[in-house]
Amino acid sequence: MKKILFSLLLASLFSSTASADCGAGGHTCTDVKLDMIYVTSGLTLVQTDGDESLLTNCTSPDGKHVKLSHSHASAEQIYALLLTAYTGKLNVRLRMTDTSGGTGDCYISYAILEKN
Repeated sequence: MKKILFSLLLASLFSSTASADCGAGGHTCTDVKLDMIYVTSGLTLVQTDGDESLLTNCTSPDGKHVKLSHSHASAEQIYALLLTAYTGKLNVRLRMTDTSGGTGDCYISYAILEKN
């Protein structure tokens, strides 16, 4: 029994304490992993393991996706960062553009890739 308890304690020490969260400040998804990247004409849809429906400064129509506009000044750099996070299964922070009354679609303003 002591070995089992010790093993559980040891495992809990090495497990990650970060958890995916969307809605911080109404406009940010923190410590999320990317589940899907879908590139279409003019924009890229991004789905994370967070709950995008919790974002209050913008609207995710299905509660699962945020958008990256290809006309964004840093779209190529943000896309490269997203691909790095996706392929490396790394956590990323996504900041959405504020919209009037939280009624506009959720567009990525910037992305941060931090050491996990």
